[in-house]
Amino acid sequence: MTRPAPAIVILGNGSLATARSIQQLYPGALIHGLDERVVGADRTYREFGATLRELYQQDTPIIALCAAGIVIRTLAPLLLEKGAEPPVLAVAEDGSAVVPLLGGLAGVNVLAREVAAALDVSAAITTSGELRFGTCLLNPPSGYALGDLELGKRFVSELLAGESVRIEGAAPWLVQAQLPENPQARLIKQAVEIIRAGGVVIYPTDSSYAIGCQIGDKNAVERVRRLRELDKNHNFALICSDLSQLGLFAKVDTGTFRLLKAHTPGPYTFILNATREVPRLLLHPKKRTIGLRVPEHPIALALLAELGEPLMSVSLIMPGESEPLYDPYEMRQLLEKHVDLIIDGGYGGNKASTVINLADGEPEVVRVGCGDPTPFMVEA
Repeated sequence: MTRPAPAIVILGNGSLATARSIQQLYPGALIHGLDERVVGADRTYREFGATLRELYQQDTPIIALCAAGIVIRTLAPLLLEKGAEPPVLAVAEDGSAVVPLLGGLAGVNVLAREVAAALDVSAAITTSGELRFGTCLLNPPSGYALGDLELGKRFVSELLAGESVRIEGAAPWLVQAQLPENPQARLIKQAVEIIRAGGVVIYPTDSSYAIGCQIGDKNAVERVRRLRELDKNHNFALICSDLSQLGLFAKVDTGTFRLLKAHTPGPYTFILNATREVPRLLLHPKKRTIGLRVPEHPIALALLAELGEPLMSVSLIMPGESEPLYDPYEMRQLLEKHVDLIIDGGYGGNKASTVINLADGEPEVVRVGCGDPTPFMVEA
């Protein structure tokens, strides 16, 4: 939407030259001068307060060449009323200061920067969000619309408090802004592209780091086997975002499902009887079982959400070791040339998930890791 031409309001001839300089920026802008004190204004007025309030109620942008305090006291009675809030700007008579006062959502800071640039001074921007990010997120440019003002305010508040953001879709004005983008967001997309192309990635979970690849990708699975030196009896795990995918890959009765629901997400891997949907190369060759895991780690969950399907994984325990690697620097030193991507989520846990076998009815603790095994121990 095109912004209407501003009204330039002055109190004396001493500010007329500055007013003319500003007027050149905005075709159609009129200079309003106090009657009997200003000679050469486009329009004259008799009462400053009444004129300023009338312009404000007409939703006309105001550039007042006078002290900021005068403008604030004049418009104060209108600020409690719901209605128009046009941009209101105070400019020193000699053009040495430009102060945005009202109309943050109407582009007052944009107006201030334009005027300040023309006068070769700096605008006194005090809006926290705009100072931090270089743009007003609540006042998007033409072609974009703010969906919900209150949600927008909360969003900006959270960004100022240290939260990060992920930009989806085409929004050049946001890309150019100094937003605290989540550095992992682009890495997650890159990881998913690698996985879908047959690659192998290392990523963090709530127990330890894991090595993952796409379900059914024989070459990728074999790379993982060689890296870990796993035999054919090792159970691979399907890392799922939630239990909604359970029925497709595992056979469970009502009691087992309740048990899983009570302990997921969490640092447990459950061995279950597999359905025919699970590729044979992931199954235990004799028992036809598969591991199932629902992690509680933001990076792992973001990876699964972007991938849109479970991830075939094993813990990052190197041959001859009993505990997983936990230092991303050490991972890069050892494995950078053997995997396609390492997602650095900081130091990981030094214990793998606790493994519980539910394939034979009663729970059996196969491996004690970082998950408490007590709920699954059957009393003799």
